[in-house]
Amino acid sequence: MKNAYLTIDDSPSERMGDLIDLLQECGMPAVFFCIGQNLERYPQFAIKAIRAGFLLGNHSWSHPHFSKLSIEQAFIEIQKTDALLDALYQEANIVRPTKCFRFPYGDKGDGRKGYIFKRLKRKGVLRSQIIQTLLRGLGYTQPAWEGVSYSYYQNTLGKDADWHWTYDIMEWSVAQRRPNLGIRGLPQVLERLNSTAPPDLRGTIEETNIWMNSPSDEIILLHDHKETAHLMPAILNALRTKDLVFRKFEF
Repeated sequence: MKNAYLTIDDSPSERMGDLIDLLQECGMPAVFFCIGQNLERYPQFAIKAIRAGFLLGNHSWSHPHFSKLSIEQAFIEIQKTDALLDALYQEANIVRPTKCFRFPYGDKGDGRKGYIFKRLKRKGVLRSQIIQTLLRGLGYTQPAWEGVSYSYYQNTLGKDADWHWTYDIMEWSVAQRRPNLGIRGLPQVLERLNSTAPPDLRGTIEETNIWMNSPSDEIILLHDHKETAHLMPAILNALRTKDLVFRKFEF
């Protein structure tokens, strides 16, 4: 058995309330990375999640590729959502326990557009450093992830202020006009969950053993989309059959 940490991007959707109920039924803690525009539209689900003990994170205001933004635009995307999250925690009468951020598409604004295993150019290093400084200045951080032993995470991603992931369930592909990696329905999602070497859209991973072949803890990526809400019961049940213990986030 190894530890797993569930993270859910793009919240809140109109089906977030159902997802919260399902997670509670399964006894699975999670952090919801929220888009500011969605929070404006569905604040009631954010309040419900907070009061149910889930952690809300910042996933930018409009879900852009940060590599396409100016530094000023990047700051606005982060800060505007940060202020709204503060207001929602206050409305819920709950102290905001920590600040966590995830870049849309995993694009850290360094020019690689989320292909994090590609070589980072000097210009990208500078942009990345500036944005990381902005995040830290607002109080954003991530856990130590001591059990996440992948070298790519401990040596690079784990040192940044933003949260990344180690395994993408890729259920989001089902709703795409052109499904990625042939994932067009629940059978392919479950097949990927059972794969010993699932391909990674971020690029070529240096690790030989990944996912369930690795002793490393996992940071799992799922999405809160109305188009794939019907898949959630089967996906969560499949995850529960794995040798994984879902943990709360500790800081």
